[in-house]
Amino acid sequence: MQAPFRNLLLFSFAKSLVFVVELCNHAAENFAKNRPDQVSLIEGAVSLNGRPHIHDGRLWAAYRGMSVSSDILASALISLDERLLIEQKTQPELVNQALKHLLDQGTSSFTTSVVASLMMAHPSLVTEKMLGVFKCPWFFVDDFSRCQQEPLALAIHGGHDGLDSERQKERIASNNLPHRRYNLEDLALQLQLSRLD
Repeated sequence: MQAPFRNLLLFSFAKSLVFVVELCNHAAENFAKNRPDQVSLIEGAVSLNGRPHIHDGRLWAAYRGMSVSSDILASALISLDERLLIEQKTQPELVNQALKHLLDQGTSSFTTSVVASLMMAHPSLVTEKMLGVFKCPWFFVDDFSRCQQEPLALAIHGGHDGLDSERQKERIASNNLPHRRYNLEDLALQLQLSRLD
């Protein structure tokens, strides 16, 4: 990782989570303000938290570093996704609270895509509130695209620090996680077949 987010999330998870959400909200809101023709605004009535939701495929794919977005944003989202996947093994309640915060406070697909990633990795995490992710057809389309590009995605190049090969190894390991092969449509089907609630 090229930015401090991995260490921030390890050192002070709660404060860092709030910071990452605020950073993503700010970036998405400015993107929508400056380029309104390039985003879709999901009305509050059908959004995840009752507020307008800013969506674009580039925002959705940023958590995997696969879109043209700020390297800082990509690093923050990649680090958050990684930290939540790690914490799920030992602190599932903490992850549930973090996902609730992402859904309640996030205003864009920057953070919603991270929630979808955790839902695919751990379908047992899916709560009734998270089912709102399935309301938006754009999420399905953009997650299918993410799934198809996943095996080919490489890490962000870091310049002249000599760590590019390590970053690529880390990225390949992340690309090869089992849930990366699935998309929201697969998750919806799995939940319909396995969850009776």
